[in-house]
Amino acid sequence: MPIDLGGNFVVSANTTSLMNIASTSTNPAFRVDSAGSTLTPKQIGFMAGWSSDPGWQWLTHSTYATFQFNATSYNIGNCFNTANGRFTAPVNGTYLFHATSYFYKNAGFDGSFVYIWFSRNGNQNYLDVKIRGHVYTAGNYFSGEIAQYTYLNAGDYVEYVVYTSASNDTSFEVYPYYGHFEGALVG
Repeated sequence: MPIDLGGNFVVSANTTSLMNIASTSTNPAFRVDSAGSTLTPKQIGFMAGWSSDPGWQWLTHSTYATFQFNATSYNIGNCFNTANGRFTAPVNGTYLFHATSYFYKNAGFDGSFVYIWFSRNGNQNYLDVKIRGHVYTAGNYFSGEIAQYTYLNAGDYVEYVVYTSASNDTSFEVYPYYGHFEGALVG
């Protein structure tokens, strides 16, 4: 039997779960099942990627570029924007982000490198930039992968960014279809 606390908060129990906490008894935001597992079906989170294969793409040299994935496999809370590649935090909290990309470094550019990181609110300064990927030898394929916990205030946004030090636009390529960007509120 549900307990209605003034019409705004409902605590209920039934045969499939021990406890539901929600604004309505039919759409719980938090559930504890009979095994003691907690479920939060409305927990903020997303996974972005590509809906079709765009093929290899050149990285513009000496610039900071945001990866702009054009599709999401899930986007709980609608906080990831495929038009600009940004996740915007709806509430204050600790978030976990993870991203991968697949690159090719063309021959003849041994001294050039690629850095990948998560940028908060467009900042490219050393306090918010977390350098995570680097390859030195030319003529190789390589994967870049990063993961990071960070505290965000409501309205802060996070982007997955790449920078290449190359002297021209034919030194590095990225294969976007083999990459993704994901994140979730963890507390």
